[in-house]
Amino acid sequence: MIKNYLKIAIRNLLKQKLFSFINVFSLTIGLTCTILIYLFIHDELSYDQFHQNKTSIYRVVQINNKPDGTLNYKGIFHSILLGPSMVEEIPGVEGYVRFYQDEHYVSHNHRTFKDQVLYGDLELFDIFSFPVTQGSIDKDNLKSVVLSEKASKKYFGNSDPIGKTLSFKMGESFIDFTVTAVCEEIPSSSSIKFEVLLPFRYLSELGKFREDATSWGFGAIITYIKLFDGTNPALLEDNLKKFILDHYPYYKSIAEEEGYPSPHDYRRYELQNLTDVHFDSRITSGITPSSNRLYSYILAAIVLGILGIGCINFMNLSIARSANRAKEIGLRKTVGAQRHQLLFQFLGESIILAAIAFVFSFLLVDVLLPVLSSITNRNFEIDVLFSWYSLMIMMAIILGTGIFSGVYPALVLSNIQIRHIFEKKIKLGGSNLFTRVLVICQFALSILLIVGMIVMVKQINFLKNKDLGFRGDQVLVLKNTTSNGKTVYGHLKKTLSFHTSIKSITTADQNFGVEEMGGRGFSYKGENMRVGIIQVGQDYLETFKMQLLAGRDFDMDLDSDNGEAVIVNEACLKDFRLSIDQPFEEFSYFGHEEPNVVGVIKNFNYASLRQFVDPLLIVATKKEDLNYVFVKVAPDRVNESLSLLQSKWAEVVPNLPFEYEFLDHTMKAQYALEDQWIKVVNYAMVIAILLSCLGLFGLVALAVVNKRNEIGIRKVLGAKINQIVWLFLHKFANLIFIAFILTIPVSYYLLESWLDNFAYKIEIGISIYVISGFIIMLVSMLTIGFKVVRAAMENPVRALRNE
Repeated sequence: MIKNYLKIAIRNLLKQKLFSFINVFSLTIGLTCTILIYLFIHDELSYDQFHQNKTSIYRVVQINNKPDGTLNYKGIFHSILLGPSMVEEIPGVEGYVRFYQDEHYVSHNHRTFKDQVLYGDLELFDIFSFPVTQGSIDKDNLKSVVLSEKASKKYFGNSDPIGKTLSFKMGESFIDFTVTAVCEEIPSSSSIKFEVLLPFRYLSELGKFREDATSWGFGAIITYIKLFDGTNPALLEDNLKKFILDHYPYYKSIAEEEGYPSPHDYRRYELQNLTDVHFDSRITSGITPSSNRLYSYILAAIVLGILGIGCINFMNLSIARSANRAKEIGLRKTVGAQRHQLLFQFLGESIILAAIAFVFSFLLVDVLLPVLSSITNRNFEIDVLFSWYSLMIMMAIILGTGIFSGVYPALVLSNIQIRHIFEKKIKLGGSNLFTRVLVICQFALSILLIVGMIVMVKQINFLKNKDLGFRGDQVLVLKNTTSNGKTVYGHLKKTLSFHTSIKSITTADQNFGVEEMGGRGFSYKGENMRVGIIQVGQDYLETFKMQLLAGRDFDMDLDSDNGEAVIVNEACLKDFRLSIDQPFEEFSYFGHEEPNVVGVIKNFNYASLRQFVDPLLIVATKKEDLNYVFVKVAPDRVNESLSLLQSKWAEVVPNLPFEYEFLDHTMKAQYALEDQWIKVVNYAMVIAILLSCLGLFGLVALAVVNKRNEIGIRKVLGAKINQIVWLFLHKFANLIFIAFILTIPVSYYLLESWLDNFAYKIEIGISIYVISGFIIMLVSMLTIGFKVVRAAMENPVRALRNE
């Protein structure tokens, strides 16, 4: 019997090739998108799952709330003392690992690279699951280095790296570190990644943090702890409350002064499980970028929508073709077929169709996987689909797709009565209520994606082109470095300031494009406040064309301007109620007390436009060893300027690679995630429109066949082509219009929620909906018109000769 059903299913597929193609193609595209997004979500959910101790490893997070109980910020940077002190003072804490990321010049065999370096306690390899493939971990050697397999090949090729040295630039000199181990390549689904690992103890005992190693006021270290097996982190809450007050007793007075119910309502420590680290989007400055579960949900919803369109196409065409299978159904029922047998047959046909589509989609996934990897900046492997877990999910997807797309048509077809067949009273087809609802759902999703794409493109273009309050075009950013007492900034300033291709040169301790400027929090007139601080060199405001609203620029010839004077932005002037030529009361920095406010500049967006401008003050200094050099070059002489800068760079640090970036590119790169989402939504929009129009084409084709005689009669009676076309157009145009109206409130709510992630955003105007409606209506009408016009132009004699 099953063999017979299979024959009939294949025969029906081959008999109506156009509709079979539409069904298979729709389901193939839907299943392809489903598998691709399954790979993405599988990768997301697999983050940090490979660690054997994942359930007992926690990141220490500091929570700072506002007096009303809402979150002010979540911080992960702590004192060097935090980890060791928690092991000593809190029962249940077994061990700790501290991390600090930095950038160093690394030299080997006359080659020098600028690489990211991670400092970490070497107990890392006891707590986390990072297998060592060569050598061994030497915890007592402060000048040891552990490499990944990739870094080992980069520096040493295929030779054995164990016992060999790499030189790291620390300050003005290079220091040798011995390679003691090579670890297995770290999985891409890890929130802790490194290519080069240096001992944290070097940083705290011999390196740049040695003076801060005993300070609880210093905070730049990420700390993970491991609990003893079976320890419930919730039971440590009271210990954490006591712990933070023991080391920061002044939190109690701050909480009382500012009206907090208790000190832990002001600030407290929380333990965040390792498997939750990747998904905490409120923390953007971890070892690796965090993700947002919302994006996974959105992707899943888009894919389900596209797969749903494919299934709807199958339903609509199956129902619309029901009259063509009426005789088959009547004959089967006449010879004794039961309803459940017909139901099983029709469901089987849809499952077979889904299985065929799955085979094609699997081949398509293999082709499109590099595209997905490119869009998401990840490496996906199709081998994931061959695990037993994934195979079970794939089987469930095939069965689910087949049953979902086939159950309603199967119920409808199997319920047809024999007498209705012979009395020709079957009224199923493209005009029934359920079919119209499905068509509305198809086009509602397509319109939603069109509106979403337009809004996202407009928002990102707005962010990239908005006046940021400074001019970053044609500004090169170089990392300032020192050799033999000479700095790159100092040398460039002295030798190139008057060159015609160089407009200006300045320096600062912080770059643009950061989530938060370095600064300090302090109690100001009874309020807990924070201000960002930038140390800058000569010509900073001039280089970036920042607008001075009041007061004056720094005068480096005045001794009082070297640290004793500050320029503030509008936000700082307003929040701290400051005045020009008046001291900044209760504030101190770098050993200076209550500096004088000499100028006010217009707010400028040093970070992304996801956030508003915070209070900021600028301090002038004559120091030449600040972190960054900014060089504004003539727009028509960029290549000449680069050659000139490279030659001057080589005069100071000839053994270091000359690397630079354009500041405007840096600022635009902050929206890389949004650019990725525009691509995803754009692809989804095209696919949704294509599948919807393909299904619409199939429905129209069936309607034309069913109304072929009517079209012939109308033509004989004098109907024009446009009248016949309108006969079909207005039915579907009404459905698309209904879909458009239903989409407006849903799309407005969803997109406004997305725009709330940005401090500066566009307005969703009526023009966006007009454009979206025009696009979907135009494409739909062209789809319908193409088929109907051909039918309307046919000779009516051909349609009526058999009547």
